[in-house]
Amino acid sequence: MDYLQYKNRIKQFLEGTLSGTEEIKLLEWIKQSPDNKKYFHYLQSSLGEEVKRRQNKVVTLRWQQLLERIEPEKKTKNPFTHTLKRYYHLTAPLAAAFVIGFIIAGVVLWNVTKPAKQAAIQQKITAPHGARTQFTLPDSSLVWLNCGSELLFPSHFEDKRQISLTGEAYFEVKKGKSPFVVSTVYGDVEVKGTSFNVKAYQDDFFETTLVKGKVNVLTEKGNGAALRPGYQAVYTPTGFKVDKVETELYTSWTEGRLIFRKESLPQMAKRLGRWYNIKIELDDDKRLEDIYYTATIEMESFSEVLNLLKVTASVDYTWDEENRVINLFYLK
Repeated sequence: MDYLQYKNRIKQFLEGTLSGTEEIKLLEWIKQSPDNKKYFHYLQSSLGEEVKRRQNKVVTLRWQQLLERIEPEKKTKNPFTHTLKRYYHLTAPLAAAFVIGFIIAGVVLWNVTKPAKQAAIQQKITAPHGARTQFTLPDSSLVWLNCGSELLFPSHFEDKRQISLTGEAYFEVKKGKSPFVVSTVYGDVEVKGTSFNVKAYQDDFFETTLVKGKVNVLTEKGNGAALRPGYQAVYTPTGFKVDKVETELYTSWTEGRLIFRKESLPQMAKRLGRWYNIKIELDDDKRLEDIYYTATIEMESFSEVLNLLKVTASVDYTWDEENRVINLFYLK
């Protein structure tokens, strides 16, 4: 395979300049083999690193112009803020809404404020709906940030390695003497060196899944739970629920896959909405809450996913293209 032939197409796609027809061809090529997918991931990662390294006026202007082409009504005022956004407009019907959107670096927002002398600089990385990103923290810990998520962290850690998460992230924490704390609006997750997933979206339950190592979960109300590998703690209005789980179901998004196992339609709609940058609404029909799905989503267009929903249950949908809203309803 002549990868050089596809290099420019991939770069154009990541920059948002590839036509809809060429996007379809590129998607088919990526799906042909694991090597093609790996090459795509490599290029999207290297582009993100290039943006972070080359913080000069030329790059700033280029990214501002790109942002203005995507959202002409909004201007980037901070010359030190670099934003990459990819939006996918659905066409005839929904054919151009690609799951590739969640693979790209998404919004990589480096928000640098002038610090006090010798103080750490606060940095922010954001992945919008329809995108995800991977990066390294100052202590060499690795982070995967999922769709619709935001992470705040200092430019260097001192006595305590504390970061703030909104949304969902997977961590591979570098072992160290000081504890590593993930703070959310619901509470904190504390570790010293481990691999785990934290979900803390404001419209969902607070959830921590441990892959290896040890974690302690403490809510703002003082409730706590200690986890062993292969276990998950979910905090609901009635308290913590700790269960043994198949961790791949909750971490596969880091590899570009969504796995559903007997998942209710309302919960599935939340995840798909973030994944594809689409607002999914359900009719006020209790029968929709009793529909469950088992599926694995990888490199499918959103139209393919909608067809899956239709053929496996008595549901259909309407599409509001102007507001990018899907409405699901139960077939009478």
